[in-house]
Amino acid sequence: MDAMTAAVALLAAFGLAALLWLLLGWLLFPVGSRRTASVQLTADQALEQNLKGLDWLNRAGLLEARVTVLDTGLLPEERAETLRLLARWPGVELVQSADHTS
Repeated sequence: MDAMTAAVALLAAFGLAALLWLLLGWLLFPVGSRRTASVQLTADQALEQNLKGLDWLNRAGLLEARVTVLDTGLLPEERAETLRLLARWPGVELVQSADHTS
């Protein structure tokens, strides 16, 4: 097998793997309908990782969602820190939850 045939076979394998990956993503996260993704915020939760993951899904086209963070009774300093963090994602809004039970 010469180098050109090996390169074409390698590119075909990568292309097939990418196609299967996109198909799996399409099956798991249907594209085309707008959703709302709500993250219930507590003081011990890793909010930044959740927002990064949802942002990645939105940018990849696997999920079309409006992201809402529910404040379930944060202290004023925690709320200020959360608002500073949310400034990185302009489409994300912080909503005061009517129900403060977790």
